[in-house]
Amino acid sequence: MSSILKTDKLVIDIEKPFSIKKFIDYQSIKGSILNNRSLFLNKSRIDTINGLYHIKNMKKFDNTIKEFLSLDLEYSKYLNYIESLLMNKEIVVKKLDDAIFIAYIDIFLNYYILKDKYNKKESVEKVLESISNICNNEIIIKSNKDKISGGNWTQSTLVESALGSIVWEREGIRKHISYNANKYLNEIDAKLVEIPKSYDLVKLEAALLHILNTLNKFEIKNRDFILRFRKIKKIKREGLFIKSANTIIIDPRDISGFQHELGHFVYENNIQFKNKSLITSDLFCNIVKENYIKYKDYLKMHKIEDYKESSEIFALYFENL
Repeated sequence: MSSILKTDKLVIDIEKPFSIKKFIDYQSIKGSILNNRSLFLNKSRIDTINGLYHIKNMKKFDNTIKEFLSLDLEYSKYLNYIESLLMNKEIVVKKLDDAIFIAYIDIFLNYYILKDKYNKKESVEKVLESISNICNNEIIIKSNKDKISGGNWTQSTLVESALGSIVWEREGIRKHISYNANKYLNEIDAKLVEIPKSYDLVKLEAALLHILNTLNKFEIKNRDFILRFRKIKKIKREGLFIKSANTIIIDPRDISGFQHELGHFVYENNIQFKNKSLITSDLFCNIVKENYIKYKDYLKMHKIEDYKESSEIFALYFENL
């Protein structure tokens, strides 16, 4: 099964200084202004009159913009235009760079709101969406603070939802994605499903259908697991199961590992399933014994998972049913 992620995204490193050029096609916008005496950009009108740029902003701002401009030495010069901006009055500048920044000053505002919320570990989904709508591009946050020393992952980082991800809950949040995606999520009926913000809808729907069909194939009625799509291929294959949190982690770039991790969930929770005939938990011990020789060479060290090798033998058996 292929990746569920979009191929295009804009990665923003919030540890680096703000630059408007990172968010927009600066040269194309510059060319459009130079070639048009009057132009609408990002709910702003820019008129070129006698070599000066007249900007009329149609957006509403409050004093938050003043606060964030004060914090950035490079852009604090735009404080001179704050009163006009707050009152939606025309602003006149000599430099084209200044005209472009003022037209897209809401990106600057949202960037600093994003940075503030991110550092406070608050939800950033709405502000990411605001920036994405302005830029017409998917925004991904990058920060050195996110890097785990030595490339190691811990259970705590894997069982928490990533910043900007979409969370579907059996009892709680059920954000609308699409008719099919929501239908499949409802029928999968997991306790929680975490979807990366940079998903491709067609691929996501196919992945969810694959997962639903797998659950139905084995007639698994107990679905009290958490499913998270997280990039983990560098540490262990396409997926892993965290027993202590009943959490299945699947790499969104290759979801083929779901059936194997589902095997861990079935084994660790003594869940009956159907494979031609009903297989109850009292048969699990025999299944492990019968398959040990066949799969013993596949056993590897599991530094993250907290289950015994018998669970791995069972999962290897289960994924090949």
